[in-house]
Amino acid sequence: MTPSSSHSHLVRIIQTTRSARAASIQALHMQYQRMLAADSHMADTYPNMPGAFQLPPHKSTRHDSVTRKERSRSRNRERSKSPDRAKRPGTITIQPYPNPHHPKPHPPTNKLFCVYARDLQAQARLPLTDNYKAGGDNMCPFCHAHVSTRPGKAWEVIADDCKTGGVHKRRVFLVKNRFVIKCHREGTGFACFLCARFKDSDTTCRTVGALMDHLWRDHEAGDLERDDDILEVNE
Repeated sequence: MTPSSSHSHLVRIIQTTRSARAASIQALHMQYQRMLAADSHMADTYPNMPGAFQLPPHKSTRHDSVTRKERSRSRNRERSKSPDRAKRPGTITIQPYPNPHHPKPHPPTNKLFCVYARDLQAQARLPLTDNYKAGGDNMCPFCHAHVSTRPGKAWEVIADDCKTGGVHKRRVFLVKNRFVIKCHREGTGFACFLCARFKDSDTTCRTVGALMDHLWRDHEAGDLERDDDILEVNE
């Protein structure tokens, strides 16, 4: 074959290939259109099953508790006979979600005293921890506040008693370590347990000495004798 005839034969092959490719693309496009038409016809021919994707008759706007019950014909007949339907077997109660805009209130806590001091106040027979015994560091086991005491120490407080016909009677009391420790605040300082218990206002003191001075000046014998950690001395 001559070069000119070979070139002509190659051109015909390329043209034939391009024509076949274009015809294949057109056939595929027509087949795709027929498939789309068939799918649309099938969707119209077979409607949704009865009850499928059924919407509720109305939208509920409640956000509180919801109760669901098992339904049966016998339960439907008994529903009108039993007034207490919330306690029937098979009842499932869904608790309400908490409202983030209205958090639940926290229970009130007494911030006047340390937690360990409140334990001593609530339990009259609770002994002092080993920290306040011989060899201890006098540190609170909860807040680590230091209370300057020593085993067996007591503070003397003299109070007047006006119960006997208006005559002032001198009475002597010994304030034990336990009373001082159950009056300490978290970190530092003290608050009078007698004021917190019997008075309308609270009294705070920076030192043990100030607490004893407060007991002497502001409390009568009737207040002191009501505390188990304050003992009267008979003269």
